[in-house]
Amino acid sequence: MSGGNSDPEDASAFLGRTNFKSIVEWLTAEAILNRPEDPMTYVRDLCDMKLCERGAEAYHADHATKYAKSCYEEASTLADEDGRIYGKVVRAPKGVGGVKAEQMRIKVERLERLLASAGDIQRSIMPREACAKIVQVACDLLNADRASIFTAQPPEFKGGPRVLMLRVADDSNLPSIRVPFGVGIAGTVADTGDVCNIHDAYNDPRFDPRADKESGYKTQNILCGPIRDHQNHIVGVVQVINKSTGAFTDDDQEVLAVLSALSAASLRNADLYNAAVSARKRADATMDLVKSMYDNLGVNSVVHTLTNRLPDVVECDRCTVFIIDPSSDEMWALQGDVSIKFPLDAPGLAPTSGREKEVINIPDAYKDSRFNQNIDKQTNYTTKSILCHPVCADSGATCVGVVQLINKDGGPFTLDDEKLLAAFLSIVGEILKRLTMSKSPKKKKRVMDDGDSLDSVGVSRPSEGVAQMDAFAEEGSSGEEED
Repeated sequence: MSGGNSDPEDASAFLGRTNFKSIVEWLTAEAILNRPEDPMTYVRDLCDMKLCERGAEAYHADHATKYAKSCYEEASTLADEDGRIYGKVVRAPKGVGGVKAEQMRIKVERLERLLASAGDIQRSIMPREACAKIVQVACDLLNADRASIFTAQPPEFKGGPRVLMLRVADDSNLPSIRVPFGVGIAGTVADTGDVCNIHDAYNDPRFDPRADKESGYKTQNILCGPIRDHQNHIVGVVQVINKSTGAFTDDDQEVLAVLSALSAASLRNADLYNAAVSARKRADATMDLVKSMYDNLGVNSVVHTLTNRLPDVVECDRCTVFIIDPSSDEMWALQGDVSIKFPLDAPGLAPTSGREKEVINIPDAYKDSRFNQNIDKQTNYTTKSILCHPVCADSGATCVGVVQLINKDGGPFTLDDEKLLAAFLSIVGEILKRLTMSKSPKKKKRVMDDGDSLDSVGVSRPSEGVAQMDAFAEEGSSGEEED
């Protein structure tokens, strides 16, 4: 069809009018002279070059004649003795081939840059370093102003909500931020696993503008996607903010998907490295503590050593060691220069653990009815998690004491913590049994009434610069008397 007319144009008329045969002749001559490995792409690039040179000028029949004539003139000056032209570079200029071709070129270039950055991301074994690299690459590839990584944290207590914790952002002065699953943009992505591409943040009901108001920053558009591990579990979220060239596109989402996969592998490597370092430190601390137990210590020295060094083994904030006096059915613990003593049948976590030879693991103290909050209020300390573990001898038949730990680093005490304590305290139990425990230490003592409840006399880690301080998880009234 020609010119929009309904009448078909005669074939010979079309060939004559367009001089199409000269186009074919020109392309054939170029192919023969240059011998391309891929004639199809070669012809395409030749046509793109001519279209670019022509610009907005309409096609004329004499163009084809000029192309063919130019080819023969070039051949006479560039061809070798065999009639082949060497050194001629034919490549489609940028911007030709239509919008789709240009989009494809940009996509390929971004993927090449992403692959080039993949090695750096994978080699980052420190969590903060890995997150910082991911943020840098995300901002660069997506032309974004800011990016953030959130990592999924386990529930703080059984049945509690999972939360996201901000691991890194371009503003290092940001405070620690925790976002529950299902809340806000990041929380929604973590909960549903769906990518959120928001063109106008302030028109999205899930967006919380409070951070903008506090910082003076204006969030315009957001691209947020899940980070999944090798088992397809959501382990985090990557969020990119404010693209400089407008809204985020479908191609941006594809780049984010690749970046998320790299992030999952990188964060896993970093977590494994951290776990290995932590395990090494715990093993070293355990071995040192075991050695010190065999240094012919007295009972007071054993209690003092355990109180001060067990927090490094189990990675918690505070520790108290209660010793059972079988001659009087009482328990005692050292608190500085004071020996605190109370009946074994008193209510509370430590006496219960000792009487029943029971491990008591409380992930959220404030949700446990046995916990008394008064001491926290008096000391401005917040008790979060508690682990009480009996110290037994004679293959578990005799309970000689109780170890109580407070506030595990990073969350509740785990089953691994219980197993580690069980193995270590089986050694400690035999040592304590051999020591004289029929008498309390010759120091000032506080005698607890039968109805009093005492848990969690504690000592913070020496590294924190505090030698000893109260950490009662439950309050009990008492008086002081001289021994």
